[in-house]
Amino acid sequence: MRPDSSLDRALVRKRGRAEAAFRRACDELEARVRQRTEQLARANRTLRAKIDELSCALAALEASEQRYQHLFDSVNDIIFTTDLQGSVTSINKAAERTLGFPCSMLLGSGVLTVLPPESTARLFQMLRVKLGGLECSTCELPVVAHDGRPVLLEISTRLQFRGGKPVGVIGVGRDVTERKRTEEVLRESRAALECTSEQLRALAGSLLAAQEEERRRLSRELHDDLNQKLAMLAIEAEALDQELPPVHCGLRARVSRVREGVNALSDDVRRLAYQLHPSILEHLGLAVALRSFCREFSRLHSIKVTFIQRRPGPAVPQELALCLYRVTQEALRNVAKHSQSMRATVVLSGSPRGLRLSITDFGVGFDPTLAEARRGFGLVSMEERVRLAGGQFILRSLPGAGTRLSVNLPIPQEVS
Repeated sequence: MRPDSSLDRALVRKRGRAEAAFRRACDELEARVRQRTEQLARANRTLRAKIDELSCALAALEASEQRYQHLFDSVNDIIFTTDLQGSVTSINKAAERTLGFPCSMLLGSGVLTVLPPESTARLFQMLRVKLGGLECSTCELPVVAHDGRPVLLEISTRLQFRGGKPVGVIGVGRDVTERKRTEEVLRESRAALECTSEQLRALAGSLLAAQEEERRRLSRELHDDLNQKLAMLAIEAEALDQELPPVHCGLRARVSRVREGVNALSDDVRRLAYQLHPSILEHLGLAVALRSFCREFSRLHSIKVTFIQRRPGPAVPQELALCLYRVTQEALRNVAKHSQSMRATVVLSGSPRGLRLSITDFGVGFDPTLAEARRGFGLVSMEERVRLAGGQFILRSLPGAGTRLSVNLPIPQEVS
């Protein structure tokens, strides 16, 4: 074998190994390129997805900012921010609608040129207070609009922080001019109404006092004048009956009937005089007068009225005794007229602090909410009497469960 042939074969083998190694390297490089390409494709898809996501978020942010700006400008309240030197950094369109000044004129320190000096001083005072630690505060700020009309703003402010340090103030201003004007008119109307109510109460008291005085006068005239004349007429009829001869029996019977009629009329006049002004109240006291009235009422109306006295209290002033007596009269008249009850209870209780009167029937009752709309004069007069006496008037009732009226009257300390 020739040496050159061995060399050639060695070269061929070496070349084959080199080509095989090159092909393997090419294959590995191609695989790595494909792998890298796939990685880049995945990264590209991820990046596109993130870009799309960021684009959507940016669009949403822009839409949100537009909505916020629209809301910021469309609300009726003035919304503003300032720095710590009092210069306005942002303000919405409501300021222009409320005050008439362009927003551009109010930005920066321009707001200080349109506010009255006292309003400017109040704003800086509020800023100093807030920097002193007050988180949120509200005050009323009088300003003058562009057209010269006075405007009252209710300003609420809060500090803005960045990195834990205050950097400015955000505030809301509301035009309360009309509300304050309405409140003032309402206050004046309420004061006028209160004055009228006091006058009406005083008039009601005067009317009740005049009514009692007139009742006392009529009772006196009925008892001292008319009843005395009826008594004299009854005596004359008795004398005439005695003077007639026995043969005039028919005439004597007629005279006797006239005498009986006069006596019955005298009883009616006496009872009427007692109802107008119970003299027994002055001479024997409230408890005896109420017991007597309940007994007479039972006889006249066929309603069993039970009078109970518990814990007799101190001496009762005449005006308080008359108040409770009149309330009892009116309440029992209502029982006879409306309750359809055959029995009622009147309870008088005393204590060192005052008197309590309770009148209960066991009749049909009523709905107090419906009765409130059509209250009669009797109920109103009872309540007014108790109010003038400084007491408490309570009326409770249920349909089918009867009615209870309670009166609590304090007794003045000098009396008790």
